[in-house]
Amino acid sequence: MKAYHVRRILLKIIGVGTLSIAILSMILSIAISHWPEYFKGRPTDYHILKYQYAQIESRQKKRNIVIGDSRGNCNINPVIFGDSWLNLSLPGSSTLEGYITLERHLRMGNTVDSLVIIYGMEYLEGNSWGLFENISVTFGFLENRDLDELEDIEIQSGFMYQKNRSTILPVMRLLQIDRRLRHAGFPLSYRKFFLKAVRNMTFNRQRILEKWEYILDILPRTGGHMLFGNKSDYTGLTLNSDPNSTFQMPFIKRHYLDRLLELASNKGIDVIMIPPPLNQTTFDKMKGSNYMKSSHMYLSDAFSRHPNARLLTEPSRFPNDCFNDNSGHLNEKGSGIYSRSLKDAIGRMSTLAGGGRGQHR
Repeated sequence: MKAYHVRRILLKIIGVGTLSIAILSMILSIAISHWPEYFKGRPTDYHILKYQYAQIESRQKKRNIVIGDSRGNCNINPVIFGDSWLNLSLPGSSTLEGYITLERHLRMGNTVDSLVIIYGMEYLEGNSWGLFENISVTFGFLENRDLDELEDIEIQSGFMYQKNRSTILPVMRLLQIDRRLRHAGFPLSYRKFFLKAVRNMTFNRQRILEKWEYILDILPRTGGHMLFGNKSDYTGLTLNSDPNSTFQMPFIKRHYLDRLLELASNKGIDVIMIPPPLNQTTFDKMKGSNYMKSSHMYLSDAFSRHPNARLLTEPSRFPNDCFNDNSGHLNEKGSGIYSRSLKDAIGRMSTLAGGGRGQHR
């Protein structure tokens, strides 16, 4: 009799739990279908990426492009470069998204003459804090074939992308299934955003709407450039790596950097990769460090195999009052100075825009 009662209690618990999960899934499904910008992640990310994805996947007359993470969006203004330039940078991205960006842009029938690549050094090392799952997977930038290829590379290397550690196969398979569910829009994959989404819709709606208006106004006018704030001075570090450490990209990120450079080489695209600028505080700390020397040696090795690709070795040093935050995002003043100086640097390279096929106009 006692065992019978225990079974009934367990069945009731299981039943209530199953019903609760079903109700939560239904609520999340409705919320995501009606307000994806709130319930799938950070609201501002949704509109920035939606616009950038559309730029990547549409036919463009502009034949020179910028690919990078948020430092690309923020620091490089293609309007200053000339009317043949387009900024296709994706916040929170790395070399995997960079390769997919170029491959997809070309697949859509676009012609590219020149390519500028800019990623945060910490992001290249893999310290992008889960942004791949929360942005590129969540907002559906990757196609199923992209995930198929990534999973094969993960299994071959024994490393999960962005986890930066070896993972036994059964655990890897579970993590890959979880990522597939998120990519497919499975409601429970977005449960952690629910309370924050409700709070944003209730208490922060006006502030978020103002940000959306800015995003939807600025991106079409600037070809993919936007600021992430406009503070007048940042005196902290804009690169938080240990000066004594040795720069090293995880295997999968290096794989996609190589594929990006190889694709550009095969298509006859001239490439220049630039390190993000540093503020004075960071430059003083990192100048001549093992980290800076090893990053130059590492990336030079990758670029040495591609004669059409060039690497700017030293990051630009800018005053603290050109920076907005600790991620190396420039403010309006800094972005203008940086874009003009980079335009001049590119113009001095005969095989790149300004001296070759991709002219500044």
